[in-house]
Amino acid sequence: MSEKPILITWKLKQVMTRHKIAAKDLADKLGLSRNSVSHWRKPDMPKLNGEDLNNLLLALNSLRRKERKPIQLSDLLVFSYTLDEAEEAQIRDL
Repeated sequence: MSEKPILITWKLKQVMTRHKIAAKDLADKLGLSRNSVSHWRKPDMPKLNGEDLNNLLLALNSLRRKERKPIQLSDLLVFSYTLDEAEEAQIRDL
């Protein structure tokens, strides 16, 4: 049986790097441990409910540099319709 292709990529790590948001600061803002935030930063999307996503976006936006545009859900997720498209965007390497 072949593996199902991964067409959704979680980009929290890249968003945090781009906005210079430290894992400790995000953990403190969310009331979580640094280990929890480290787990969320992995490329596989964590199991988050709507409230978790809402709180994450609020925390990220409160910590981002104000001269940068607001962080949106679409910044955290990349969806590719095909494996070729995923490979072309090199999202597996992020």
